[in-house]
Amino acid sequence: MPRQLSHHRHSKEATLDLDSYYRGPNTQRVTKTMIQNGLVVEPHEQGVRMISGVPQLTTDHKVDIEKTLAVEVDVGCMTTGITSIHLVVESGFGVDLFQTNGTWREYTGPDYMQDILSKAVDDARAYYEPLFNKTTLSSTGSMFANDGVLIGLSLSIAANVRNYRLSTVNVSITDKTHQYILGNCTQALQNRLGIAFLEKRQGSMCNYLGIGGSIASDGAIGKGFRKMICASAAQINMVSATVSVDANQAVSVNVTRLPSDLNFLRADYWDASSNGNKTFFLQLQPYVRYTMSDNPNANTTHFIPHIRAVLLDNTLGIGSAGDAISALGHSVLGVDGDFDNVQFAGLGC
Repeated sequence: MPRQLSHHRHSKEATLDLDSYYRGPNTQRVTKTMIQNGLVVEPHEQGVRMISGVPQLTTDHKVDIEKTLAVEVDVGCMTTGITSIHLVVESGFGVDLFQTNGTWREYTGPDYMQDILSKAVDDARAYYEPLFNKTTLSSTGSMFANDGVLIGLSLSIAANVRNYRLSTVNVSITDKTHQYILGNCTQALQNRLGIAFLEKRQGSMCNYLGIGGSIASDGAIGKGFRKMICASAAQINMVSATVSVDANQAVSVNVTRLPSDLNFLRADYWDASSNGNKTFFLQLQPYVRYTMSDNPNANTTHFIPHIRAVLLDNTLGIGSAGDAISALGHSVLGVDGDFDNVQFAGLGC
């Protein structure tokens, strides 16, 4: 987060100095454990773990860190059994298929998310099913949509991960089912993990995501998109870690969680601005701080609420690392409107 002290552009007197900074991903995917800027970043099949306070190590060296802060983000995804597909030689949008046999449901992620995502997927399928024509049911258990295309999702041959929205075909504009499904999913995860609702900035823990790219159908090459529902959860824990670099410069990490208390501090910043005879207040990025303290009788896992924020923007604020940490779980799902129907270039498969 490079910073430059500057005047806040909305400040009437232009005397409020704030850091301007950038928060966002690296220019390329992290596919293996690495040490960078004092952090060990360890991607794995169900998410990613970041451990702070790690020095840059050379070949055949290791370091033992007795107590440090670790941020972990878990991600789980379940297929809905609904796929968009069309042949490469054709143009336009894909045709949606609804799978009815028992092999469509696949799940990858931590165990504690599986039944919650299963309920969300069942709700989404119940929403979609009336939009498919049962007379088109094939021997493979697939049905075609009544109107051919349920959503305006442009398909691509390139592998990608992107958001989608539930179909609005023949659905009232006031229908909020798509929101209720994600809201119920989020609330169920919050209840299970003991996460209290804090404020209106709290972000969703669930979203509609899919995997797209090339697909083979009856010997022909096509463009496909498999719809899923995914969830994420973020936690901050105290750990002891041993980090080592071998002769091939491969980084390995051995982590033990320690019982501790998680302490949370947040300071809000406001700036007054006038418009005619009216004065209104602008809320700036807050200062957020997480610290750990020893407690042998405490938990070894501390889940935190998701804060709604986009990590792909120039921002004005105090520039605290805690504020970025609060947004990780929410942003990894690309919930905010900025990401609708946009390919996650950094998550290409």
